[in-house]
Amino acid sequence: MGNSLDQTVSDLDRSVAFVIRKIDEAAQRSGQPLDPAARELLLNLPTKLIVPPPFLEEEAVPPPRDLVYEGLCWLGKAAYTLDSKRNPVTWNFAAAVFRLNRHPMLWLLEWAGVKKERRWWDGCAVIIAALLLVLSVFAIGICYSITQHDGWKAVLWLGIVCVYIGLVVGVGVAWNRFQQMLVRRTIENYRAFLEGDSL
Repeated sequence: MGNSLDQTVSDLDRSVAFVIRKIDEAAQRSGQPLDPAARELLLNLPTKLIVPPPFLEEEAVPPPRDLVYEGLCWLGKAAYTLDSKRNPVTWNFAAAVFRLNRHPMLWLLEWAGVKKERRWWDGCAVIIAALLLVLSVFAIGICYSITQHDGWKAVLWLGIVCVYIGLVVGVGVAWNRFQQMLVRRTIENYRAFLEGDSL
């Protein structure tokens, strides 16, 4: 367990250092190196999306833009666009590590154009999960309709609600765990591919 945690921390540190180095290189190429405020923001990205409260129509003043963060996003896009042809595995490795750890650097990479890997069967899995939910409720509904006793109808209605909620929660939890397992496997594959190379 400790070794796995150490590996995860090591992967996260390597990925953060890789992205920061590439953004710094893009800033150097643009002729404007990262200023201390941008570097500090890059090292301490917000962990929550900050959405301002909706404003009243009388006070129709939009919230101010975060120009430093926008600049970092543009530099990330420039770094990814230039480097993705030569080094796509390292960018995908970093994105997978950020996704697994729910690191805020993932937002910056997604804005820069790093795509989440989609498997061919993702759409099929969603359709099967939806059909499972619909068919389960349909089957319980048939039981409900053929029941003659009114007391049992109330129990069956409660059963329908409980089964549906249980299926929705169960399928959601199972899907999230399955996705995390796939991301871990993807990270291991990228790590094996990058073995011997430095990020």
